[in-house]
This record gives sequence, structure tokens and C-alpha cells, in this order.
Amino acid sequence: MKNVYLFLSFFFFLTFTSCESGILSTHRIVSEMEGHKVVFPEHFSRICYGKSSDNETIATTTPILVFWFDSTECSSCRANHLYELEPLFEYAEDDDDLNVVVVFSPQSHECKLLIHTLEKKQFEYPLYVDTDNSFFILNDWIPAGNKYHTFLIDNSKRPVFIGNPMRNDKMWTLFEKRLRNLSN
Repeated sequence: MKNVYLFLSFFFFLTFTSCESGILSTHRIVSEMEGHKVVFPEHFSRICYGKSSDNETIATTTPILVFWFDSTECSSCRANHLYELEPLFEYAEDDDDLNVVVVFSPQSHECKLLIHTLEKKQFEYPLYVDTDNSFFILNDWIPAGNKYHTFLIDNSKRPVFIGNPMRNDKMWTLFEKRLRNLSN
């Protein structure tokens, strides 16, 4: 019986210390991200309303909410769920102080298929395809976890909010607060 208590105590100790360690690690990562500038490549492929164009740049005169889907994610799966982002695009249309940018960085063998898929979707908002993975190369400080791949950047291109604001009400409230602070 004593061994059972010892085992349970050790199990709870590991559980609580690993959770605390995970929270501390997340805070450290967010702090490090906020110290960097996001650099956009000079040229992207842009798809909007089913039409593709190359050599597009991203205007950075207003705060930008960036959704980055890197090569570790299934690009076609993400393309099939773009409708989930429509409320954010609509929110940005009503707010002149926000731009929403979706960047796909597919694996090289997926590029043509992704562009074709995005053209067929005829999504009414611009989507950017990073065909040579230059977004990652220029921003190699962005952590691998996709929870860090959505962030709001200010006019100086520094992350001021990290995470998907549509994830829950608390995230949305914090996102709006950060955006309002940037507007003032």
C-alpha cells in the first residue's frame, strides 16, 4: 500500500510540475516572439476570387492578423476550412485598422495542387501562397507549434497578440483589447 501512495504522489508531482513547466515555457516563447519583427517576403502568389497572380506584396500600414499554415500542416485540409476565417475577414472589413492575412507555406510538391484548390474555392478574400518557404526562412524564430502561427502584428511588425482570437471568448476579448490599444 505504501508503494501505491508513493507512486501516486510521484505521478501527481510529475503532472503538476510538467503543467507548470509547460505554462512557463509558453510564457517564455510568447515573450521571445514579441521581441522579433515579422518579415514578409517581397513576393507571394496571391489568390482571390479564384484568380491567381504572382509577385504580390502585403501592405503593412495597419495592424495585421496573420494566419500562417506551414508545411507541416495539410494545406488542402486548411483550404477546405477557410470558411471558418470569414468572420475575421468581415470584422476587418468593418474595421479600417485591421488587415487579415492568410499565408500558406506548402511543401514544394503540394504547391500546384494547393493553388488549384484555392482557385476552385473562389474565396472572396486574398490568400497568399509562399511557394519557396521564404516566410519561414525570414521568420525562423517562429516556434514550430501551430498555436503560435496566428498572431497580430503592430505597425512596426512586432507580434502583440499570439493565438487564434476565434478560439474562445477570452481570446476574442483580449484580441479586441490589443487591437483597440494599437488604434489609440
